[in-house]
Amino acid sequence: MAIQERIRLLPRYYLVVSGIGLSRASPINAFDKALRDAGIHDLNLVEVSSILPRDVEELKFRSREELQAYFKPGEIIHVVMAKRLSSGGECIAAGLMWGEGLNSHGYVIEQTLTAPENEDLETLKKKLLEKLKTCFREGIEIRGITIKEERHRIAAAKIPEKTYGCAITALILC
Repeated sequence: MAIQERIRLLPRYYLVVSGIGLSRASPINAFDKALRDAGIHDLNLVEVSSILPRDVEELKFRSREELQAYFKPGEIIHVVMAKRLSSGGECIAAGLMWGEGLNSHGYVIEQTLTAPENEDLETLKKKLLEKLKTCFREGIEIRGITIKEERHRIAAAKIPEKTYGCAITALILC
């Protein structure tokens, strides 16, 4: 049997965004508001797993408007996303840790945490960062790869009672 050429989807760029959303109506509205806060609410998101292609470059935008101008409404984009929803009265956090590979592909890990409403957000972020580091380092060990630099982003918020909330952090592959 002859092997035929195939179409490969191999992203050349990536960027990382995060957002927080609150809604009195529903969790899906809180999620939509978190996407809006991150600047990606008019895109179709396809969640993928955790591999950054070799030699991928990070895109950096100066503003949400510049980010939104880069993509067309309705465009399908691939994301590695950490998402935490809440029905209120607690603190939530969603974060990613990623690294471009040194002479190989890179890696991304997503994690979330919830804490009582009275917990300090900085303490919650520190706990999530430790969880991210542990999982990330085991992930790169499993793959046998070396990372140039460990990087992270965490979105966290206190969600009031009787309010739905959502925290997201997403790495977009494009």
